[in-house]
Amino acid sequence: FVAHDVSVLNFSGHQAKQDLIPVGNDRTYGYELYQALLISSEGKPLGAAVTELRNNQGLHCSHSAQIVPFTDHLEQTERAVEITERLLPDRELVHLCDREFDDLKLLRQIRTRLSVIRCQHLKRRVKVHGDDRSLQQQVDRVKLEPAGQVLRRQESKTEHYDLWVGETAVTMCGPSVRGVASKRRKPEPGEALPVRVVVSELRPPGHKTLRWVLLTNLQDPALQVVESYLLRWKIERLFWLTKLGFRLEE
Repeated sequence: FVAHDVSVLNFSGHQAKQDLIPVGNDRTYGYELYQALLISSEGKPLGAAVTELRNNQGLHCSHSAQIVPFTDHLEQTERAVEITERLLPDRELVHLCDREFDDLKLLRQIRTRLSVIRCQHLKRRVKVHGDDRSLQQQVDRVKLEPAGQVLRRQESKTEHYDLWVGETAVTMCGPSVRGVASKRRKPEPGEALPVRVVVSELRPPGHKTLRWVLLTNLQDPALQVVESYLLRWKIERLFWLTKLGFRLEE
């Protein structure tokens, strides 16, 4: 598994640094750290296959002797996917991404690679058996089945959740809108893309249901797809270790 993510490094208190960029909000300055973390099939973190640090010059990349121009995090992910696939040609890799990486162009770019990406754009139009509808409308039609119980730790207490899982299939036919809002690009048409959609819900007694919508091309059972996506949490712990354990921002 390869978990992709970006984390903000806050260096606002370091007045001598001349290469800072605005990060997080208008009052924070620092760097952006991108990493692609390799995780074994047993869930053990193995190390970062790709590391990129962004400053006001561009991207300092672990796989380039030259500074790489920064366009956006989606382009970083596409580059990291290609690098890890080249690094480990004899391995079957599954790329794990959170919802900010839900991008139609990215899905098309990595369609020949295995991936699980959490969906963000539920208003996206899709086709199901020739009918046009929003992805949200299709997800709401998915029949979920009970798949066991989950223990979820919340601060000092542990709560029991019922886990429900289901799936559907859609075809994404619309143009990519990456960069359209910032006027960097025009909508970019692309080929029709069949996508498997796995839906999971945690239903705690007396509390709000927690739902994940996962976009994938894995052929594993739906519950196993959900369990694979859970491994993405390892990269959150990597950033925690880097920033708090190593006190990197200090």
